[in-house]
Amino acid sequence: MITAGEIYTLRKSGKALEAIASIEQQINTNSPSDLKTALAWLYYDLGKAAYEDQNPQAVQHYYAAFLELSIDPKEELLNSQFVRFAHFNAPWGLQYELAESQSRQGLHAEAIQLCRGIADNADDFSSNALYGWMLWRFLQEQTTLEKPNAKGINEVLDLYLELEMPRPSRLHSAMLRQTITLLSKVDFHAYKFMFHWGWENFRPEDLERYTDEKGLHYSLIEMAMHCYAQVLASTLSKYKHRKDSFEQLLADAKKVAPLLDGVIAEFSDNPYLQQERDKLQLFLDEE
Repeated sequence: MITAGEIYTLRKSGKALEAIASIEQQINTNSPSDLKTALAWLYYDLGKAAYEDQNPQAVQHYYAAFLELSIDPKEELLNSQFVRFAHFNAPWGLQYELAESQSRQGLHAEAIQLCRGIADNADDFSSNALYGWMLWRFLQEQTTLEKPNAKGINEVLDLYLELEMPRPSRLHSAMLRQTITLLSKVDFHAYKFMFHWGWENFRPEDLERYTDEKGLHYSLIEMAMHCYAQVLASTLSKYKHRKDSFEQLLADAKKVAPLLDGVIAEFSDNPYLQQERDKLQLFLDEE
């Protein structure tokens, strides 16, 4: 029986096509997950080559073979790589290719409008990560601008919340991370998005800090809870004289406070979390 290591060696040597038939005979849906994952990466390489050669029949073949392996959804990078091939099997494929081209040229409004049209006529597209990543690309560009488009950011975040994107997922976490980044650059309606993002959607890797050449980076959950508490306190201040809205925000604050307490306990060396918790408590004490 071939091993996953041997498959990766074949992949690295560029001999995947010559060996694929033999490998397929040894692996099926009941094989160990590491073998199926290794074979799936071979399918990706071959599908990518076919994609670049503009051979949709071959792309469809490798995409179908990938689906038959029933790869674990936790293999998020692998699954996301195959998403780009899925549109060859869809009636909206050509429209999406145009939208993708527009998006990569920076024509985000045109690309998003085209995707909205696809979603209106194809129910499955509203849950397709291809659509979600196009919205993310718009937010990513906004983080690079001197004057981000607050109205456009609000519209894109509202649109994303209307979609049925898989969550938790890499895309869902990436949308939250971009929102947090934009908060330091422009004033927009971040409260609604952060409230509806769903605190149950953090992935294990979102709870971990990391270090690079720039130093220590806080985990996504730390940054999210700090920013959400900050935005909630700011919004409470703005709506203090509007009784109905203020009472709803106070109710939200009561839900968030224990979550924030849990994050503070986990990351007690992060001073910003406690600062925002204290601000929220001031409003709760005034109730």
